[in-house]
Amino acid sequence: MQQIQSDINRNYLVGKRLRMAREVCGKTIKEVAKQVGVSAQALSMYELGRYTVSSEMFRKLNFIYKMPYEYYMKQLPTDTGFGQVYFRSFSTATATKRRVEEIRADWFAKEMVSDLLSTNTIKFPTVDKIFMQIKESTSIDKRVNKDFEFLTGYIRREWNLGKAPIDNLTRLLESKGVVISKIFLDDVIDGFSFWYDGRPFIFVNKGNNAFRLRMSIAHELCHLLFHEAEDVEKNLSKIEKEASMFASCFLLPKFSFSDDIISTSLEQLLLLKPKWKVSVQAMIMRCEQLGLISDTRYVYLQKQISRKKWRKVEPLDLETQAEEPVLLKQAINLLLDKKVFSIAQIKDLMPFPIDFIEESCNLPKGRLNEDNIMFIKLNR
Repeated sequence: MQQIQSDINRNYLVGKRLRMAREVCGKTIKEVAKQVGVSAQALSMYELGRYTVSSEMFRKLNFIYKMPYEYYMKQLPTDTGFGQVYFRSFSTATATKRRVEEIRADWFAKEMVSDLLSTNTIKFPTVDKIFMQIKESTSIDKRVNKDFEFLTGYIRREWNLGKAPIDNLTRLLESKGVVISKIFLDDVIDGFSFWYDGRPFIFVNKGNNAFRLRMSIAHELCHLLFHEAEDVEKNLSKIEKEASMFASCFLLPKFSFSDDIISTSLEQLLLLKPKWKVSVQAMIMRCEQLGLISDTRYVYLQKQISRKKWRKVEPLDLETQAEEPVLLKQAINLLLDKKVFSIAQIKDLMPFPIDFIEESCNLPKGRLNEDNIMFIKLNR
């Protein structure tokens, strides 16, 4: 207790850390204040750093928050270089739920990934030049409808993807410098994305099936490429429609996908599902976009989807293994296996709940208490 109070008195305890710890628990100031027996105003003063927190009050607060002690003592990173966070299902996600994910994104990008790279012991793939080419292009008017048939075709050509199905979208984007994390998100949030310090990040909901995850990742890729300067809430409908169109065009290229459509029966489309790795519903929508089916046929197929109860769960959804990010997993495993860092040093570098570190970095549960073998190139 004396050491804790000494650290607090020396101003190592950052008030904002207390606020973030509370918010990530989804609790209001009034709720926590009542639990610890102080006024909401007093708790607010603690979070603003205007009142010194006693060791006893700190103990009470962290009994609720359950954060590692080192978390509170770590200097906060600056907010420079952090771009707009784009939430999918933004209209249905409450401000509280979005705030929880924004904080976890802060932890992951600003501290975990940034601090890991700052050690100069590993090197992630360079962010592909196509991101800046598109974002800085003067020929792409971001205020009007974009030709995503052309744009996705251009990206595919630049990345040597041809017109075939993309085998592993997650690995592809990781190789292009995108950091992807699969974590359990609230049901109303399929995913979100943002830029930090010149690198694109994508979070997707681990609770979704393999096909929905791929569509979410492609959806977020569109935001990263085209929507950084947009006012998200003001233009939500427009940018969500664009992201959906981009994902369809990117994953189901016009001519090669059309060549596969010999019938638009649900049974025939289901046979194509393992090849193209998108849902039957996504293929129906793409067929409608390409004029391969009439409006009447589209409505009929939608009714068939509902009749078969495929709206939420389609055949193959539950038994198909989802793509897994490997970048952070390989990096941490290499540092541990090569004894560059010990588990204790990793925890010091990332003073966050162990379950969050393991989940967001796609490490197996308990990895930070045991050894495994993975490989990644060291930056020498």
